[in-house]
Amino acid sequence: MKTIVDWLIRRAQRTPYTDISSADGTDVYMGRWWLFNPYGKDATGERIPPRWSWLPSIRLHHILRPDADRHLHDHPWNARTVILHGWYIEERENGTYVRRAGDTAAIRFEQYHRIAQVSPGGVWTLFITWRYRGTWGFKVDGEKIPWRDYIAGRPTAQPVPAGDLQHLADKVIITNATGNERLFLDAVRELLAAVRAMRTLPRRDT
Repeated sequence: MKTIVDWLIRRAQRTPYTDISSADGTDVYMGRWWLFNPYGKDATGERIPPRWSWLPSIRLHHILRPDADRHLHDHPWNARTVILHGWYIEERENGTYVRRAGDTAAIRFEQYHRIAQVSPGGVWTLFITWRYRGTWGFKVDGEKIPWRDYIAGRPTAQPVPAGDLQHLADKVIITNATGNERLFLDAVRELLAAVRAMRTLPRRDT
C-alpha cells in the first residue's frame, strides 16, 4: 500500500493544479495535483469543463490544516475521497467522523461538511469528482449561501498558482511514467482494492 501511495504522490506532483491558501494568504491550506481528466478555469475564474465530461476527474490533495470557516460547506459535484496517509476529523450535519488511512467516504452536492482537525503534517487523499452540478456554498441557518456571497465580508482564501496552467485544460493527463494509460488505470484499481483489503474499522461511508 505504501508503495502505491508513494507512486501516486510522485506521479501527481508532475501535474500541479492550484494550491489553496489560508484566508490571510500566508499559509497553504491545501496542495492539489491532477491525476486524471483535469478541468481548469478561464481568465474570469469560471470553470473550463474536462475533456471527457462523462468520466470522473481525479486529484491528489494534501490537506495541511482544518477549514477556517465555522459553517459547513458543500461541493459543486458528487465526489468520493480515499484517505491515503494521515487522518482528519470531519463534521457533517448528521454527526462527526474520524477518517483514517484506508477509509473512503462519499460527499454529494448539497451535502455539507467541514474538516475540523487534521493529523500532524497533514493528510493525503485521493479525491474523485463527477460532473458539475451547481455552485457550491455554505449552510447558514438552514439556507445555502453561495460561496462568493459568503466570503464577501471576510478575507478570501485565494488560489496560489502551483505551475503553468495555461494549457492544462487541453492536456490529456492520463499517462504514468511509461506513458501507458492502462497501467495507470490498473494502478488506481489496485489502490482501491488495497484500501478495501486493509480496512479493519466499521464502514464509515456516509
